[in-house]
Amino acid sequence: MELDQVKILEAIKASGVVGEALEEGARLVDHWIEEAAEFDSENETLAVEEKFYIELDPLTFVVGTQDRIFRTPEGEVCGSEWKSTKHRTKFWNEEEWFGSISKSHQVVTYAAGLRYGSFLSGVSFSGVGSPTRILVRAVSKSNPPELWPDYRGRFVHVGSDRLVATMGAYSATAAAIRAMRRTGEHIWQVPGLQCENKFRKVCPFYESCLASEVVPTRLGLDSVLRGFSPGSKTIVQHLVDVGKINVDNVGEVVVLSASSLSSYQQCPERWRREAGSAGEEESEALDVGTVLHAGLAALYEQQMKKGEGK
Repeated sequence: MELDQVKILEAIKASGVVGEALEEGARLVDHWIEEAAEFDSENETLAVEEKFYIELDPLTFVVGTQDRIFRTPEGEVCGSEWKSTKHRTKFWNEEEWFGSISKSHQVVTYAAGLRYGSFLSGVSFSGVGSPTRILVRAVSKSNPPELWPDYRGRFVHVGSDRLVATMGAYSATAAAIRAMRRTGEHIWQVPGLQCENKFRKVCPFYESCLASEVVPTRLGLDSVLRGFSPGSKTIVQHLVDVGKINVDNVGEVVVLSASSLSSYQQCPERWRREAGSAGEEESEALDVGTVLHAGLAALYEQQMKKGEGK
């Protein structure tokens, strides 16, 4: 298909990222388009960057964004996840990457979104299979870049048992958070191995926790939006706008995403502090991912418009 490269370049520039991260992200987008765009056009793109929430109960919400939703020629509706990853090493390659993401709760969350979620656009998708399939693919930051597992990506098959177990973990985590809030102003977890072992990087709150400094828990409609990525903030704002989160229940409401659940599992105290912060931690890796998603969204939106014209 004929691609409007200008639109893709404009989307990359509009990401707000500058400097080396912008250049690196654009390089990865170019390689992805060259290797995978034609293959992906064989499936009908139905939605891009589709935001959803799952209401586990009136006080517990799981939020997320599906990178791409598409329909195969056989009529099955599947999800898709885009990633960037570090270059190949002796211990890190396409099989290691796929094994890591296929076992993660992130792809299960996206499968649950397809099966049970409410989409902010108001659309619904028929034809979601059971097990639900999520196509995953990463582009490595090597020179030249590589697509992992290959240009076709690979499907993760998420069955009902795994969906139920993961949603149960979200519910249990939400119940624990509510219980911790009721204990008053205390540190939720004391310093330990979790402070230094995550990616061999010391937690930014480590020194504060060592000093036993107590940071008050923020509970209000303004604070419930904090600590999320821009996409998740949009979903939470929608929940506020429609009244599912309000001044009467905000103290008991828990909103989790795949990334915030990971943060809680690493350390409840870190989760509490990040939930009261202004937003995501800044890093070059996050900036590269922002550019990658902006460029690929512009790519698949063009494929979606082509499909709508059939």
